Amino acid sequence: MFSKSQPTRIQLSPQQQGGDCGYQVITLGLFYLALRAASSSSLQERLDNSKALACLLTSVIPPVPHILLQDKSSGNAKNLLHHVQAVASGTWDSPGFDEILSSFTVALKQRASQSTWLPEQVKQKIKSGLWFDDYCCWENYPSFKAIKEKVICQMDELYARLSKKDACDFEKIQEVMFNSRVTVCNQLSDEELLEPVNEVIRRHYQDVFKKAWLDCAFLKALTADLLGCADLFFSGSDVMITGCATDSNHWSIELPGNEASEKLISLYQQGYQKTLSIHRIYPNNSNCFFKAPLENNQEKIKPITLSFTS
Repeated sequence: MFSKSQPTRIQLSPQQQGGDCGYQVITLGLFYLALRAASSSSLQERLDNSKALACLLTSVIPPVPHILLQDKSSGNAKNLLHHVQAVASGTWDSPGFDEILSSFTVALKQRASQSTWLPEQVKQKIKSGLWFDDYCCWENYPSFKAIKEKVICQMDELYARLSKKDACDFEKIQEVMFNSRVTVCNQLSDEELLEPVNEVIRRHYQDVFKKAWLDCAFLKALTADLLGCADLFFSGSDVMITGCATDSNHWSIELPGNEASEKLISLYQQGYQKTLSIHRIYPNNSNCFFKAPLENNQEKIKPITLSFTS
């Protein structure tokens, strides 16, 4: 029988609406860190000393500006709190939590698309040749036409070398296609990659109105840009962004079951928008964990999934 013990972890998941969940879990993580910073001077100092985070907060356009406290000198940690606390302001025009997440998403997109690390990351993705599987839509972009033509020529050359038997073997043909893509892309020069990289960023990352799926490398780089390293969201010991995303999966964030997490949930629940999926993760006596959904501010001990640990 499951016991109603203290949750060891709390999982927050944004709505799955075709993308942008990666930006949203980073925003949720920043709100959590700001709440934790209230009892950790070292964490508050780390947040407040981040020039990148200060720049991000400057570019965030609040959905209801007059509700947001405009004390820019109070530091990054408190300014983050001002945004999330606006949801619980209790006024008739208080912003919804989704609106806050959307405001940060736009600012995060702008920062990433103007960064120096993103072009290099996209370049390496193209050079790997694996984008044909993970980001197949890129091959339809005009700047990729020359790459496609090179790949087709390489395929024709390799296919011509196959024996009659192998030329009818589906696996051999697949191997020719894969090797052609990887070989051609590996050999692309920086000059040949310039336009494709710019077009990917412009279409996939820069358009603030277009939802985007983000991979783990992107989220780690964006976190490191804002906080100096990715460990605060990816170490697994405290906050952990989890998921497996290339173009069809979903990201969530796990938080420790502590006072800061409970405060974040409380502020969220005081608002009028309730679109986050919240699960408390409890241990039991069988060396396993189970998730229970949070509904109407009450804990329900109804098992949903089991994750056995070694």
